[in-house]
Amino acid sequence: MTKKKTVFLGSLFGVINIMLSALGAIFVRRFFVANLGVEYLGITAIFSSILGVLLALDCGIAGSLFYKIYKPLSDHDEEKIASVFRLIRAAYFFRAILILVVGIIALFFLPKLCESSNIKLSYIFRSYVIYLILTTISYYIILYSFFIEAIQKRYIVSIITAITYLGSAVLQIMCLVKLKSYLIYIIISLLQPIITYCICRKVAYKEFPLLKTKRKLVKDDLNDLSQIIKIAVHTLGTVIASYTDAFLITAFVGLSTLGLYDNYKVISTKVSALLDQITSSMKDPMRLLIAEGNKIKVEEILQNINFLIFCIAGLCSLLYLSMITPFVKIWLGNDYILGFEIVLSSAFTLFLASLNYITVDTYYCVGCYKLDKKAPIIEIVINLGVSFILGRIIGIAGVLIGTIFFYFVQEILRTRKLFEFFFNKSPSNYLISYFEYSIFVFTVMIFSIIIEFKITNTLNSLLAMIINSVSTCLMFTVFVIVMFNKDKRFKYLIEIILRTRAKICTFLIRSHR
Repeated sequence: MTKKKTVFLGSLFGVINIMLSALGAIFVRRFFVANLGVEYLGITAIFSSILGVLLALDCGIAGSLFYKIYKPLSDHDEEKIASVFRLIRAAYFFRAILILVVGIIALFFLPKLCESSNIKLSYIFRSYVIYLILTTISYYIILYSFFIEAIQKRYIVSIITAITYLGSAVLQIMCLVKLKSYLIYIIISLLQPIITYCICRKVAYKEFPLLKTKRKLVKDDLNDLSQIIKIAVHTLGTVIASYTDAFLITAFVGLSTLGLYDNYKVISTKVSALLDQITSSMKDPMRLLIAEGNKIKVEEILQNINFLIFCIAGLCSLLYLSMITPFVKIWLGNDYILGFEIVLSSAFTLFLASLNYITVDTYYCVGCYKLDKKAPIIEIVINLGVSFILGRIIGIAGVLIGTIFFYFVQEILRTRKLFEFFFNKSPSNYLISYFEYSIFVFTVMIFSIIIEFKITNTLNSLLAMIINSVSTCLMFTVFVIVMFNKDKRFKYLIEIILRTRAKICTFLIRSHR
């Protein structure tokens, strides 16, 4: 199988896998709410947030080590592959131990986090311990799935994940309906990734039997750790922005309200995963140009890719905004609806997270982090400061506005350093475009809210979803064409669309033959 075909299959099956997991999550969540109630949703959100922070303790150090394996893979140097993989395995082992130890310490803070809950504290403790142990195991052996992706066989991981997830979803629903047991539910849900990664382990060993051999770490394998640690410090702000919202929401509005918000978070997370699947493929041409040292071409492609992400992420976040309220009405009922200000903040956060992606990736690729020690500190202080102040005043929306401020500050600081350090010029034009995109999407979001609350709010939820989605797509497309039709970035977008369509048609014709 050719490299292009494996990449295409990886992306295709990745998107299919995300869609299947989204459908599964929707069905499972419906039975969860009906049989256990919203309070258990809050408990689950707290658990996942605690474990999310713990899993991010290494701030990407373990994951960053995988960059070291690409060169020996391209050189077909199996001895070096085995040596690097040994280092990766050791890093993930120590990471698992750290997660387990800090997770046990976090156990003592559960009574404070769950003080508003009516569920017995002893039951919460037992559930958390099981959650901690199984999650720790799964995130130790996840490295085998990363290895399969590194050898350009991502589609294998997607197929395995889809099969195990669908089986897990069926068992979860049966457990909720027949047993109504939260403990068994979380055991089933957490065994799914463990089974997935165990299968991936067998596949990895079959592809490279040398991975089984025990090897000592070589001193040269540790030379890049200092640079990786510097990258890790700069990712700390994103870690805090991603995983502290649940704690702040619980503190300000309680566990049950966190459970309501978590329903929205499930959907936004799936949309975000889909966007990541699309945008992650855009970093490769950028990294190649950076390696070639063509700064003029790098800036041009950076502008073009940023516009492309603006269009994709803008449309996805707008569809999320316009469809989520009627969808939740159909899915869970009117009692689970949150206010428009929360939905708007959630949708705009989703958009900004994707819009920042290519700038931040380029920032790391050119080595700006080596000269930029203040950025992560400023980002963290602003994020937590705004979230804390506004969260106390207006609740969930205030916490999310703090995250929005974080993404704006992150983009300003990283863009400034990128342009001054790498391009040797002012970042003003790029930042003007960035805020132009942000204001554009926010304006269309306001129009979408007007349509939803003034026109479709009284309609049947399913009909409202259809009208909202169609009107949003039309409105966004028309606005983009009117505003940017003469822009060279718009022409690049049309080029990409035509090229992608041609590749898909060619692939389908060859497959048919």
